[in-house]
Amino acid sequence: MTGLKHGKILDIGAGTGVFLKVARDRGWNVAGVEISQFAADIARKKFNIGLFRGELEDASFKRKSFDVVTAWDLIEHVENPRGTVTKAMELLKPGGYLVLQTTTTDSLLFRIAGAIYNLSLGKISVLAEMAYPIHHANHFDRKTVIKLLKDQEFKIVAKKNVEMHYEETSLPKIFLPILNFIGKIAGATGSTIEIFVAAKKIK
Repeated sequence: MTGLKHGKILDIGAGTGVFLKVARDRGWNVAGVEISQFAADIARKKFNIGLFRGELEDASFKRKSFDVVTAWDLIEHVENPRGTVTKAMELLKPGGYLVLQTTTTDSLLFRIAGAIYNLSLGKISVLAEMAYPIHHANHFDRKTVIKLLKDQEFKIVAKKNVEMHYEETSLPKIFLPILNFIGKIAGATGSTIEIFVAAKKIK
């Protein structure tokens, strides 16, 4: 995808540091940002990875110091996703990469959730609440994700539709066959629940 096998990587919203641990094991110099003190403590105690605890904009990383910046299921949570992308651009070296993954509202499951909610006059809301959780500050479709990156003069080098693991949802297991069937249709039609994008800093 990027051709890079080592370098310096920053993970925004690093959680408990699992991704950074894998990257470090593969030879990367790692750094991370995480707002949760609980998660940051786990990263330090379990993986010996020290994370900056707070917002990306408050971190004192040097400009143009990272080869890769990652944001896994992050931009839907931040109040200012454009500001986050701009900050990532500042932190990347020329030719560096921003890699992110996020949920998309143009997915088949989102459309089904919305239809069920509207047809039931709001009485059946469980799928809609899963599709639009209250802790998501923003909702993107595929076009707006790409536009967000291109507006900051990133060049899209890879993108892939990604379906979620329905076994991890809070819905009763009896719904798994239906959800897995929806997932297969979504994969075949390019309307998966998430999109993965890799973009290159071109300036």
